[in-house]
Amino acid sequence: MTYSNGTAEKIHNMHALKKHFSRIVIISLSDRPDRREKLLANLTECGLAEEGDITWFDAVDGRKETIPDWWTGGPGAWGCRFSQLRVIEQAQRDNLDNVLIIEDDSIFHPRTAEWLDETLPLLPSDWGQFFLGGQHLRRPEKTENSKLERANYVTRTHAYAVNYSAYQIIIDMIKDDEEYRSHPPMHVDHQFGRCQLKGLWKAYSPSWWMAGQEEGESNIAFTEFGRRWWQEGTHYWKLPFVLADEEILDHAQDRIYTKKSPAPTDTGELATWLRRTAHDAWLQGKLPTWKKYEISTQTIERLWPAGVKTCNNTQELTELADYPANGLFSHPFFTA
Repeated sequence: MTYSNGTAEKIHNMHALKKHFSRIVIISLSDRPDRREKLLANLTECGLAEEGDITWFDAVDGRKETIPDWWTGGPGAWGCRFSQLRVIEQAQRDNLDNVLIIEDDSIFHPRTAEWLDETLPLLPSDWGQFFLGGQHLRRPEKTENSKLERANYVTRTHAYAVNYSAYQIIIDMIKDDEEYRSHPPMHVDHQFGRCQLKGLWKAYSPSWWMAGQEEGESNIAFTEFGRRWWQEGTHYWKLPFVLADEEILDHAQDRIYTKKSPAPTDTGELATWLRRTAHDAWLQGKLPTWKKYEISTQTIERLWPAGVKTCNNTQELTELADYPANGLFSHPFFTA
C-alpha cells in the first residue's frame, strides 16, 4: 500500500497502538480510577497511546449480576467473560478490521512500540487472535520468524487483539454455556485456549511477551498478586544479583526484587534461596538483589552462576534491567 506524503506522515506520527489497531479498548471497573490512571501513564510513557486514543469500557461487575447456579467460576470470571463478549460484539457491529483489548491491570514493556513494528507484519492475513501478553499452557509452535509463535493454548486476557475474521466464532464460543457447564470452573481465557487447541482459529504471540499483569488485587480472583509476566524459558539463571547504594535501589523498586524471607546461613539452603530469589525476580521482569548485611558479595559470587553486577547510578541499573535487549542472554528480541 502506498500513501501520499501527508497520509504517511500522519501514520508515522500516530502512537504505536493506534497505528496498528482499529480500536484500543481498555476494560476497567468504574470504581477503580487508580488503575486507569496508572495504566494510562504506562501507555503514555511507552509511546503506545494517550487518552484520546482509547475507548474506555466499564467492565461488567459480576458481583452485581444475577449469576446462574451452574456457574462455578466466581463473579469476577463471570464479569470478565461478558466484558470480553460485549467489546468484541461492538467491534463486529462497527465493522472494524480488528480490536485490541486491554485490561486495566496490564503493564507494557518500554520497547513494545518497536517490537510491534517488527512482529505484526509477520502475521498471516487469517490470524484470529494476537496476544501481546499471556501464559502458555501448551508449548507454542515456531514459525518462519523466531519473533512470532503460533499459540496452541494461551490463557490470560489482559492484552490481546482479535481480527475481524474471527469475531463471530469467538463470540459464539464465549456465549456457549454448555462448554462452561461441561468444564467447570472454566473461565473465558481457558475457553479461548481450548478453541485454539482445536484449531477453531489461529492464535499468535511474540516469543517475548510485551505485556504483563501489574501487581495488586485481581478483580477476578480477589487476591493480591505480584507483577507477573509469564515469560518462557529459564533465563533467570543468567540474571546477576544487583549491588548498588541504598539510595539507588530506593529509586528503582520497579526494576529490582528483594526476597522478604531472610537469607539462611546454611550454604546449601542459601544456594536454593538465591535461586528462588532470581526466579521470582524473573517472573516479575526485575533483577534480584539482597540485603547486604545478610550475605557478602563474595558469597553470592561463589554460589550464583551469574554473579554480582555493581550499578553506580540509576541509569546503569535501568539498562541492566532491560532484558533481553541488553544481551544478558541470547533471544530473538535482542535489540542492540
